[in-house]
Amino acid sequence: MKATTYIVIVGVLCFSAACTGPEGRAAGMYEDSMEKIDAGELKEGVALLQKILTDYPDTDVAERVLKEIDLFRGLAGAIENYPVAGARDLMVRTARVLELVRRLNRLPAALDDLVPGRLETAPVDPWGVPLAYTRSRNGRGYTLRCFGSDGVPGGGGAEADIVVRNGEFVKGGW
Repeated sequence: MKATTYIVIVGVLCFSAACTGPEGRAAGMYEDSMEKIDAGELKEGVALLQKILTDYPDTDVAERVLKEIDLFRGLAGAIENYPVAGARDLMVRTARVLELVRRLNRLPAALDDLVPGRLETAPVDPWGVPLAYTRSRNGRGYTLRCFGSDGVPGGGGAEADIVVRNGEFVKGGW
């Protein structure tokens, strides 16, 4: 066998070993994670990045992941929390209007009564559900509710209720 043929065979064997060894497997997982992230599947992509750190901590790919994973975790968290933050913002804006009219001793019977004078439209949460509003029996107080992503009372996380009573968050405002 000629020396050049031997070098080519050794090079191919080394290359294939690198592709199937820890570095190659980590690189494949990294490519899969970036495809998921590019497709908007951030949680799944971050989970793959974390798996690289767990399964292949001594690879060059893991070093690269360490530099990038916090950014992708932050983006995933921001996207996941975006509707909840939007719901809180809507509650604050609606409560400000209610507080203004309450000072004028004119709380409405329904939020629709504030349209178009005080609100452009009746408030609808990021999940497409109108905010729930009740005026106290004496007409001087109110409760404003957003039922979270599931649209029903109770729940935790994004499904948790957000409640404002007389201008104060009493649940879910933090």
